[in-house]
Amino acid sequence: MRFVLSTRARVLMAIFVLLYGALALEFVLRPGETAEVAAKAAVAIGGLGVIGLIFFLGARRQRAELRAFMERLFGDLSRI
Repeated sequence: MRFVLSTRARVLMAIFVLLYGALALEFVLRPGETAEVAAKAAVAIGGLGVIGLIFFLGARRQRAELRAFMERLFGDLSRI
């Protein structure tokens, strides 16, 4: 069984990533010392990684739960 993202989900994910990127870029480009700008950039990149990891782990868990549900629901039918 293969699961894919709907067009709406893809568009919402793209909007979310663009908004996060724009906000992070705005924080990084504020005037300040070089070390401060580097720290802000590191936090922005780290935040993006954490958010991506949360989405990835949530999607894996949802797929596993959906697969288990489908197996319980249609487990007695022969596979084609």
